[in-house]
Amino acid sequence: DTLLGDAEALQVFNAKWRVLRSKGCTLVYNTGRSLRDYLAVLSEWEVLTPDVFVGGCGTQMYTFHPPPSRAAGSGGGEAIAVDRWMEALREGWD
Repeated sequence: DTLLGDAEALQVFNAKWRVLRSKGCTLVYNTGRSLRDYLAVLSEWEVLTPDVFVGGCGTQMYTFHPPPSRAAGSGGGEAIAVDRWMEALREGWD
């Protein structure tokens, strides 16, 4: 299933994750979407910024700096590529 498409369900999801984040849980989105496509969706939907974004069918990994607020559970800064992940995927490819 998808996280998007039901605004009411997304609000419930966000509320539950705000509580979980305040307890130290880590929010990770894993999607087939690229980071660019994910960022475009943010203007249409009230989606929490994850601690880690895995996109492009697993070929991209990003964290956010500054990280999303643990207290508020939302807001995050610039997406920073996890270079070790990208390098590991390139090994053995021509």
